[in-house]
Amino acid sequence: MGYMQLSAVLLIVFLCQIAFSSSLCPKDQSISLLNFKKSLTIDPSYDICHYNYSKVSSWNTSSDCCLWDGVTCDEMSVHVIELDVSCSQLVGVIYSNSSLFQLSHLKKLILSMNDFSSSRISPAFGRFSRLTHLHLSDSHFSGQIPSEIFSLSNLTRIESLYLRRNSLNGTIPSGMFSLPSLIELDLSDNHFSGHLEDFKSNSLRSIDLNNNQLQGRLPKSIQNLVNLTWLDLSSNNFSGNVDVSLFSNINNLQGLDLSYNRFSLTNENRANFTLPESLFSLRLAACEVKELEFLRPVKKLWDLNLSNNKIQGRIPDWAWPIWLNLDRLNLSHNMLTDMNSTKLNSISYPSLYIIDLRSNFLQGPLPILPNSTQYLFINSEFLDDFWKAALMGYGSGLCIGLSIIYFIISTGNPKWLAKIILKLEHKLMMRWKKIQRWHRNHRRNNRF
Repeated sequence: MGYMQLSAVLLIVFLCQIAFSSSLCPKDQSISLLNFKKSLTIDPSYDICHYNYSKVSSWNTSSDCCLWDGVTCDEMSVHVIELDVSCSQLVGVIYSNSSLFQLSHLKKLILSMNDFSSSRISPAFGRFSRLTHLHLSDSHFSGQIPSEIFSLSNLTRIESLYLRRNSLNGTIPSGMFSLPSLIELDLSDNHFSGHLEDFKSNSLRSIDLNNNQLQGRLPKSIQNLVNLTWLDLSSNNFSGNVDVSLFSNINNLQGLDLSYNRFSLTNENRANFTLPESLFSLRLAACEVKELEFLRPVKKLWDLNLSNNKIQGRIPDWAWPIWLNLDRLNLSHNMLTDMNSTKLNSISYPSLYIIDLRSNFLQGPLPILPNSTQYLFINSEFLDDFWKAALMGYGSGLCIGLSIIYFIISTGNPKWLAKIILKLEHKLMMRWKKIQRWHRNHRRNNRF
């Protein structure tokens, strides 16, 4: 290669580097972004993320839009492919003619944690044929989801769809369960009603539909979701019988919450079907559970909630050894009479943080609590005055516990202590709920 040819090649490389480093956001997309910003208001008082900052506040014509906060451009084509204005103090309505829908090259659109009150989910969202992530959670969208958004030609690449904590209602469009690439679906904390349609795509790994008004029987197609790791259908109005065989072939299932519906969990074919061994969080509160045999193979649990059921008698010998990894155990509001304390006391539980045994028919001595246990919830009627004091001492320190015993003996009137315990129980329950919310959010943020 001659000197002149080499110089030409180096010049071309240099010019390409300048071109790509300068980005040069397409003018029409820059205008669309600025018009989108102009159509909304930045309200510092609406700062639910406590960032004290709006990503769009720095957008202006004097800089390249590819360098704006929350905007990502493709390195080669320089088209705007990602827009993340979550937690940006944005207030206003997103109409169907919004300039937002002119950004046809978007792959990720995240509008969560803003206030778009009175906004509907427009059919125009279906124009984003390249979209892989659509997050509209906690943004006050309302109304029904147009079924045409999920037609055969729209959103076929979508992988993550988050619409939680809005005011959406009506039925869930059946096309949503046919999206061929969908991995994460979160419609929780809305007002969806009607029956759950069949799942026609097995790409789903996470489904969260909790706290809606969905009804009817669970579709049998759930058993075909072989890639599923998380399923939360709690706090709905599903009915009928749900057999554990529905979930037995979902071998990667890690979290299952069916609590507070109107169905009964059954185990009709005990020999052939059990819950997956992969489960680490199982919540079956108020599911008409009557026995524990279906839990035998589940040995990795750290969160087990069987409250408000019809479990009676004695905790079986096999249960405590396989619950070795439990972090939280809730057996409250059942008909248990014996905790099998001898078996419990013979095992060391390194992380059992919370135990809830309230509203049972337990008798006899208290089990020796693991060192890891911070909260024990139990009916005061089950304890004599000495144990009330001892429990208070366990939570407050030996000196305070001994002082409580002294006052009980000297006054002969333990009624005031019961009131203190009830108040303490309320405080602990509030803290427990905060812990549960934290675990739930942490789980969502780190699921994949």
